[in-house]
Amino acid sequence: MKNHIIAAGLIIVLAAVSAGVTGCADEVRSAVVAERTFSGNTEKEEKTAKATETEDREGDASLETADVLGQVQAPEIYKADFAEYYQEPDWGGSENSKMKISISVDAPVEVPDVEAVRIKKVTRVNGEAAKNIFLKLPELLGGGEGITIDDTTEPMQGKLTVGDLPYSYSIWGLNNGDQYVSGLGFYWGIDMSRVKPAEGGFKNEDTGTIVPAKEAAGIDEAAETADTIVGKMGLKDFKMSYERESSAQYNYSGGESQTKAMYDFYYERIVDGVPVNYVLEGMYNSLYQADEEMMKMSEAEKVSYWPEECLQILMTSGTLAHVRYENPVEVGDYSDEKLFLVPFEEVKNIFEDTIISKIVGTGSGYTPQGGDFVLYPGSIEGAKVDVVVDRVKMGYMRIRDEGSESQWILVPVWDFYGRWSFEIPEEDGTFEEIRMDYSNVSLLTVDARDGTIMERDYSPSVS
Repeated sequence: MKNHIIAAGLIIVLAAVSAGVTGCADEVRSAVVAERTFSGNTEKEEKTAKATETEDREGDASLETADVLGQVQAPEIYKADFAEYYQEPDWGGSENSKMKISISVDAPVEVPDVEAVRIKKVTRVNGEAAKNIFLKLPELLGGGEGITIDDTTEPMQGKLTVGDLPYSYSIWGLNNGDQYVSGLGFYWGIDMSRVKPAEGGFKNEDTGTIVPAKEAAGIDEAAETADTIVGKMGLKDFKMSYERESSAQYNYSGGESQTKAMYDFYYERIVDGVPVNYVLEGMYNSLYQADEEMMKMSEAEKVSYWPEECLQILMTSGTLAHVRYENPVEVGDYSDEKLFLVPFEEVKNIFEDTIISKIVGTGSGYTPQGGDFVLYPGSIEGAKVDVVVDRVKMGYMRIRDEGSESQWILVPVWDFYGRWSFEIPEEDGTFEEIRMDYSNVSLLTVDARDGTIMERDYSPSVS
């Protein structure tokens, strides 16, 4: 069997920094569904019918006064195990052109413990406001060291030694003022071009100091340090979303490479106790275009290419390897209306009725520029797909405010995070396997207000 893994880089090569590059009782469904043939028309399945008892529920006084946990009545763990067959439309193959899709769910269900969820507005931070955020970060991370930055360059770059460790930093996207920019962010990381191996550690080539190697820290200790760093940066409204353990190959200047354990921590913004669900950035690449093409668009069109806010901390051996913070936003009040939320029982039914069509339906099998990300496998005669959902989470998602060219809002959604493997038959009887092993991909996003299926791309909408 040939294997192709679509994964989030478990081996990370760190060379010289290239600056500017930027919840109730368990619910169990355990059944294997008899063979079923799809018509190939997935439009109805993808859009999904609205919640069937919404009007009756809205008249239920006990639900109207309940908090979010009381409204959604979600289990602590959602389990499901089912399999179905998908058949290509008549124009796509013979009557026997079927593929089997198996779905396995064993997922904790995360629900914000808040009194209510309300719609919020979001604005992007550009120009001077962004500068005020980014320009203070080198000094904060550097322990108060005075920073002199030439803000006429793009990207702005600098170097600093902190505790005998040489760091470099980069800030990009500020010189466009308040105009549209394709990227806006800050990077801080160990400068591998300024160190080389030495006995018991490595040598800082700028200062000549030998920096002893630290004992490897466990992921819990590394997470505590990462939280401390985020606090030092003044980012009080962020909470760790997920973590990933990997390894990295350090390419020291003038010496041999060394491999060390790495811990990657991703953070998401918390708004009135509700997280803005973080999903892998690659999910927002499906409408990517080259900068020169984007600059030909109207300002309204360019808004569609606004990337998600991202805060990432990378730790190695108890030491900060790098910080990346991109596309900062400001969040404000949009409506004081308490939203009515669909019970989780209906949400999970929507998931079970829809996930097959999403896996094989329109837009599946698409690989954005770079060729390193496939959201859905698509459909191939005789193939098999195994889908594993390991986390279900309610939080905010950013969408365009209907009727507005530039206003964005946060609405509550359910994200079903998971991965899949795809076995494709070869002519010689063997199978080629493709696996999507990213840690934070939402295979299905459901509007928590009415059960509508949401699309995640640069311009997500409910239309």
